[in-house]
Amino acid sequence: MHLWGYKQDCCCCLCGANKCTLHHILSNCNFSLNNGRYTWRHNSVLALISQSIQDYLCYINNQQQSESVNVIQFVKAGASQHTLKSKRKQRHSNGNMLSNASDWKMLVDLPGVNFVFPPEIFNTNERPDIVIWSAKLKKVLLIELTCPAEEGFTAAQIRKQSRYSPYSKRNLLAD
Repeated sequence: MHLWGYKQDCCCCLCGANKCTLHHILSNCNFSLNNGRYTWRHNSVLALISQSIQDYLCYINNQQQSESVNVIQFVKAGASQHTLKSKRKQRHSNGNMLSNASDWKMLVDLPGVNFVFPPEIFNTNERPDIVIWSAKLKKVLLIELTCPAEEGFTAAQIRKQSRYSPYSKRNLLAD
């Protein structure tokens, strides 16, 4: 605002810091940190992302269930049933990582949600922002959200990866 001539000085109007930069506003203002503004921003972004993912999981689960209904497959003269089955398998295997299951579940670590990491996956006190899992496929997707200033991307990525590195080599989903 000071650079554009909207303010006389360049101090932060929230905490009084001498130099109020974009980095200061996004990740370094003590007033914003102590009053939960960074947490609010994180949770607002997480709520939007989780709603989109939940909508998509519902779509995938419903789609997979409708495709798994027993349908009589007619076989053309000269074709074999084996050919028909291999085409069906090929169609499903070329899908995304959520293909081939209709039991996807999701938990999100937001205020007001009683978030406990699913014990059927792994017993831990860790609370990733989003956990998506399928018991049928024995797949777990962990999503961690961070909202740093642009120059803090690398440090935030390293911090988040190191948080879960002890778990990365394990088979987390129990038989």
